[in-house]
Amino acid sequence: MNKKGFVFLTLLAHLLLASCIPLIPVEAPLSATATPAILADCFPLVDVLAWLDENGDGIWNDGESPLAGIEFRLTLAVYGGHAVSDENGLAHISAMYPGECLEMQQIVAVSFSGYTLTTPIVLDYLTADTEYLFGFQPDPVAILPTPAPTISPMQRRWILPCPMISFNLATLPPKKWQQIS
Repeated sequence: MNKKGFVFLTLLAHLLLASCIPLIPVEAPLSATATPAILADCFPLVDVLAWLDENGDGIWNDGESPLAGIEFRLTLAVYGGHAVSDENGLAHISAMYPGECLEMQQIVAVSFSGYTLTTPIVLDYLTADTEYLFGFQPDPVAILPTPAPTISPMQRRWILPCPMISFNLATLPPKKWQQIS
């Protein structure tokens, strides 16, 4: 290769390399750094009231008593998000969501065995200051007396101690140690 060819290839290589380097605007300082975004987590607090809705109208009236032992859950919660009503009928739910607060949160009555709801089972979460009220009536099926179980002769046989190990000792042959005495 001659000297002209070598110079030409060197210039071509420099041009190719220079085209791969991104251009930096002159007005942008070289030491500028991006400001990181501040991420916040969401910590919703919810107070829920469960009461015994004696007249079944779905409205908490004077004289209707609070109901304990009802479990509530805040949907989409990552940490926490559930509570059980105390003797005052109050359930304090605290939860945590990573990032911004979600707008589709709901409060759900999860466990209320022996009761039927007189209000919706799901309420949309609006704000921490909103009252979330859930009314319940005793389940008519739970009030019915349960009949005593009847036991057939076949079941009676299995309720007794295992018949395979019950035997009459008088019918067994004597052991050697019994014959010695």
